[in-house]
Amino acid sequence: MRLLFVTSGPTYPLDSGNRIRMYHLIKNLAKNHEIYLISFVENEVELQAMDRMREFCKLVKCVYRSGYIRTNLIQKIFKFFMGTSYYIDDFKSEDMRKVIRDVVLSHKFDLAHFDFIEVGQYVDDVKDIPTILTEHDIFYLKTQRYLKAKQPFIEKLVTFREWIKLYQYEPKIWDKFDRVIVTSDHDASLIKSRRPKIKVSIVPNGVATEYFDISKVRHESTGEVSLVYTGTLDNIANSDAVLFFYKRIFSLIKVAIPEIRWYIVGKNPLPSIQEIAEKDPAINITGMVEDVRPYIARATVYVTPIRIGSGTRLKILEAMSMKKAVVSTSIGCEGLNIEHNKNILIADNPQQFANFVIRAINDQPLRLKLGEIGRKLVVSEYDWKICAEKMEQVFVETCASYGL
Repeated sequence: MRLLFVTSGPTYPLDSGNRIRMYHLIKNLAKNHEIYLISFVENEVELQAMDRMREFCKLVKCVYRSGYIRTNLIQKIFKFFMGTSYYIDDFKSEDMRKVIRDVVLSHKFDLAHFDFIEVGQYVDDVKDIPTILTEHDIFYLKTQRYLKAKQPFIEKLVTFREWIKLYQYEPKIWDKFDRVIVTSDHDASLIKSRRPKIKVSIVPNGVATEYFDISKVRHESTGEVSLVYTGTLDNIANSDAVLFFYKRIFSLIKVAIPEIRWYIVGKNPLPSIQEIAEKDPAINITGMVEDVRPYIARATVYVTPIRIGSGTRLKILEAMSMKKAVVSTSIGCEGLNIEHNKNILIADNPQQFANFVIRAINDQPLRLKLGEIGRKLVVSEYDWKICAEKMEQVFVETCASYGL
């Protein structure tokens, strides 16, 4: 098949979950299909990085995203009450519309795939072929959960407005597509509850199991008892998780295990996150690293204290792929085919979360069991090759139902 992909941002470098997913799916699909890729970028660095995608794609087109448009006070007030979602507006672009139309006119596609609702608004620029939207997460649900995060009053008011606008907007976008892909049963059920007639398919997030293989990672055993958390640290779900863990859980663990250390690995740590490392010498913030695997490999336990967001987390799959014992909140591991006490430990109460971390640290057989079963799970169900095969099948079914 000749496939058109439209993405809301670059698919390389692999420094966020969204990029990792699209990179690996495109890489695997390109073995059997022609891929034409159109992506938003924000700067020259991102533009140059996208050259990597030419290895897999027949065509790569990038469009600069202008983003937030400054307005005067009257316009801001009017837009607050009457306008659409600020986030969706940030991705409005006549340049993107023109590029999509030109590419569609120049090539005969079998199917067009749009990644995220922010580029779903361009579906009307593709005519007479099947269209699919991938929702990495349900955006209005994620925004609703953001309301739990600590924010100044004005920011919380804006977040509440965004939730209302997205709650109204998102299902209307689903209606425009022949099919919607989500990453979990949970998100599929949520869409069906709002739009029973929409065709929904599940293509889970995955992991490069050959890459995230602890037997292939060179790392020195330091003898430390340590925890690790990985993620982009200016992302509100990650920053909230880190601060929640520090304020409500970490001190409880330190009472039982005073020598414990915690490594927070990821780019763009917010000042509020940097401050906790200044206060506590047991916390190490690495910033951006080229390879997260040595940090995961050295850790005694991987923690995922996520309270907000939706979809599924690649970070847990990466940790499991490296045979790590994982302790997570229920939201942190939402949508994954996991089972408490079998391949993961799950707790939402801070004291219980701390108790499970302490238990995993002190019980080596338990850690080994969780790691071994977790690795078997991701190899059998969540390898990117398996995920790409599922997406390919969705494409074939969609084209067939379209009469192609």
